[in-house]
Amino acid sequence: MVRHGQSLYQCLRVISGTNEYGLSMLGKNQTQKAGQIIRDIHFDIVYCSDYKRCLETYDSIEPLLNYKPNRVCYSPLLRERDPGDDQMKKYINIMSDSTIQQEEELKKRVETFYEILVDQFKPQQQAVQKSQLSTQQFSQSNNNNYKNVLMISHFGFIVNSMTYFKQRQGHTDNIKYFAKNGAVVQFDIDTNDPLNWKADLQYSNIKKNFICFMSNQQYNSDQILFLIRNRNFQSVIQKCKAQE
Repeated sequence: MVRHGQSLYQCLRVISGTNEYGLSMLGKNQTQKAGQIIRDIHFDIVYCSDYKRCLETYDSIEPLLNYKPNRVCYSPLLRERDPGDDQMKKYINIMSDSTIQQEEELKKRVETFYEILVDQFKPQQQAVQKSQLSTQQFSQSNNNNYKNVLMISHFGFIVNSMTYFKQRQGHTDNIKYFAKNGAVVQFDIDTNDPLNWKADLQYSNIKKNFICFMSNQQYNSDQILFLIRNRNFQSVIQKCKAQE
């Protein structure tokens, strides 16, 4: 699972949503680094968000892969959370996180994606259609020979995936994840028990429990994002550290 590279709108510190100009030069470099990390994996299928920043990310990664995937599917299930009224606003004007409704919609998409993915790969059984819209995205991927899956998605989808994996393992701790542009997460899913599957993390270069200490006060990751949006960059850079 790879997060897209930095977009041009990120350079402008604007919430783009569905309005896009693709990747910046830094974003293209980030995708190249991600491609180098995963280049020796033989991916059978690729699932990619249909947003342009993800399409360009995969276009940059694909030539680096030593084994070309059998199939590429572009799906709205892997999109970022709906920015709602925040779309096309500058970070400095964003005073709160997404609404509860938008967050719940994203969490539902995350759960739906993995539910269908596990169902497609479960052994010796035909996949059960979950819903017409979701099944269409996977309609060409019901071959149980597929084993290695590459996903290109967004910050919100990736961090919610990590949280969902922890929940399925029975963890109730409130870990905050921070997936930078070009972040890579590798995990294994055992589909022998489709109802009780768990994801075992194999590799990750994302941050967790991202803590900032500033003026003798401790901030969590949500507060850090608020500070960054309000351009308190220097204080954050000078006094933040990530605890692995």
